[in-house]
Amino acid sequence: MHAHIRFVDFQTSARPARDLLVAVVAAAGAFILPSPVPAQSDAAALDSVAETVSLPDVTVTARKREESLQETPISVTVFSQDTLEEANMRDLRDIGKYTPGMTFTSYGMGNVENGSIFLRSIGQADHMVTTDPGVGLYVDGVYIGRHMGAALDLLEIERVEVLRGPQGTLFGKNTIGGAINVVTAEPTGETRGHVGVTVGDRYRINVEGSGEVALGDRLAVKASVLSLMRDGVGRQVFTDDDLGDENSFSGRGQLSWMGDASSLYVVVDGQRARQHSAPHSFYAHGGPLADLAPCYRWGGPQDAEPFVPCPAGADVDPFSNYSLDDHDSTLDMYGVSGTWTWEFGERARLKTISAYRDTEYLGNLEFDGAPQVLLHYRETGASDSSSRKCNSAAILQPVPSTGSPVSITSRKTVTTCKTTTRSSTTRSAGSTSANPRLKRAATRDSAKPRSTLRAASA
Repeated sequence: MHAHIRFVDFQTSARPARDLLVAVVAAAGAFILPSPVPAQSDAAALDSVAETVSLPDVTVTARKREESLQETPISVTVFSQDTLEEANMRDLRDIGKYTPGMTFTSYGMGNVENGSIFLRSIGQADHMVTTDPGVGLYVDGVYIGRHMGAALDLLEIERVEVLRGPQGTLFGKNTIGGAINVVTAEPTGETRGHVGVTVGDRYRINVEGSGEVALGDRLAVKASVLSLMRDGVGRQVFTDDDLGDENSFSGRGQLSWMGDASSLYVVVDGQRARQHSAPHSFYAHGGPLADLAPCYRWGGPQDAEPFVPCPAGADVDPFSNYSLDDHDSTLDMYGVSGTWTWEFGERARLKTISAYRDTEYLGNLEFDGAPQVLLHYRETGASDSSSRKCNSAAILQPVPSTGSPVSITSRKTVTTCKTTTRSSTTRSAGSTSANPRLKRAATRDSAKPRSTLRAASA
């Protein structure tokens, strides 16, 4: 169950009862009293209906220029700001639920905020920070070249465009499967704001807010924040920690300046997440794991192992986890970008995008659900990237030698001036001797009475 409260202005209108009665009588008379209708009236009515039900004009930048979606010869799925709001989409993973041929998941990615994106079965399953993705992710024209933090919070987004199929001609490498183009909502030059609150099960509380103000006729600034909080879907039995919870905070500041023949758009954004990975449990065993059971109990210091499998047929909660491994999942990410645009009359335009992004994360992959360390990988990674892109557009108007109408053609060139990415990662398999938290947890739990631990695992 979810409840969403958004403080916005709205208007209502009411029709008088007399007008409503007249409309009903007139509609009934149209069916009761037949009258000849000229063919011209039928054609006019059809034209009127066609205009009424025509598709709205959706503007996209899938080909690096603004154009109507109906004229874009690319397989594109577009999510407008209203669509994102109505579907209650809060991070980029939600678009995978509504896009044909797309999967977007964080399962098995080591970090809750990492993302594995596949379009038409093409993507990258390895979440190492040193690997390149198979689907490109762009935010305001800035390339996000790593899986880390790909599950972006959807904070004040104007639209999201999903381009299926290879996009290397305009977007460059790492777009074999396609590209995702995220466009943020720029300041409008008006003084306004809004606040929204969403509450739901498991103590979910989402708070969002945005405000903008105009500083003169040419300058406007905007600030937005989004907080997502929810308790976990499971817990660690012996430590009572939440698993699969949600705790992230993101913010964005924007500055827009409009000149006579140029414009500047600066964005500063950041995201901080402190969460735990989803719980894992074993139900079927085979091979080297044949002696494991789906639950564990306190065996006592006199046993070879302090935690021994529960007897066969024990009642098992599928969302309980008996692991003492570290399940922490953290992310710290920030970036800044600036877009300069120059207009040379009505026929030429030059745009440059300069950006810098820095990301650090900690992830844990724990697959066995047992207090003994069997399948546990701990990862730490960091990446920083800087980029500068040049984008030019020209409209050519040739003068024909004949008396035919003048034809206008467009030509677009995209040049990447410089893109630099530095990444590092550390992956280690956990062990009882190498995991300090496991040592502390085992020592702490060994001092507890046996009855307390049994009650906790019941």
